[in-house]
Amino acid sequence: GRHAVRPMFCMPEQAPTLDRVSADFVSWAAANQQYAGVRAAEGVLRFAAATYPCPQQPARARPR
Repeated sequence: GRHAVRPMFCMPEQAPTLDRVSADFVSWAAANQQYAGVRAAEGVLRFAAATYPCPQQPARARPR
């Protein structure tokens, strides 16, 4: 949600085409059938997180 500590996924600078995303989703769904019974929105978010991961942020130093 909007109050999340970090985003669940990050789209690339050059947005993929709808055809590319559709084909990628079909491939992801076939390879991840353990999520076949989840709500559609959860499946789409799982796909997006796996396909468009956000860059890792360097760990912040803890204040002393």
